[in-house]
Amino acid sequence: MEMKIPFNCDSVRITSLFGTRVLQGKTEKHNGYDMVGIGSYNIISVCDGKVVQSRIVTDKNNKTWQWGNYVCVLGVDGRYYYYCHMSNRLVKAGDNVRKGDRLGVMGNTGYSFGAHLHFEVRDKDGKTPINPEKILGIPNQIGVYQKK
Repeated sequence: MEMKIPFNCDSVRITSLFGTRVLQGKTEKHNGYDMVGIGSYNIISVCDGKVVQSRIVTDKNNKTWQWGNYVCVLGVDGRYYYYCHMSNRLVKAGDNVRKGDRLGVMGNTGYSFGAHLHFEVRDKDGKTPINPEKILGIPNQIGVYQKK
């Protein structure tokens, strides 16, 4: 499988995995990868699709407030791709995007403890999380990964 990196660079650092984790002393399910682009803060789409959400949520009654500034792309495969914690969004709902198009800039918005990208994929039902390893070809392990 070809490795896909959601940054405009060839290397990425995975800082938090898909699955159960402890954050601020609380055990919780983490439905994506937290990652940092090495050499670029520019976030790019990993698929062709349509932007269905591009917004910031600040109302803490809405669970997505944790994502801060985020973009959701409905991929041509029917899956939902979330790019969260951006400092700046460069697309709006309704825009068509191609793999490699810039979506925004990595940031530290929402429930975040430093600049990074929370990347999450959900199945066609829009609810069931998918391990990003299956989409990106990046192991579900902390570390630095580079395209070959």
